[in-house]
Amino acid sequence: MIRVVIYPDGRELKYDPRKRKITVKKLLQDLGYNSLQVIVVRKKELLTEDVFIFDGEEIDIYEVTSTG
Repeated sequence: MIRVVIYPDGRELKYDPRKRKITVKKLLQDLGYNSLQVIVVRKKELLTEDVFIFDGEEIDIYEVTSTG
């Protein structure tokens, strides 16, 4: 399972990748996010769509908001 925390509200969920690894892009698609709407972080490192996430990791997703 991949532990995902979604900010700003701190909502936590478990994601089963069904394989040992999955791309950030696939994770976001499965969770219903567009990569232009969020920032994905693993251990204080920003991740791009092509980066692999492995089973057992913890990922933070920050929803981007614009206050014009």
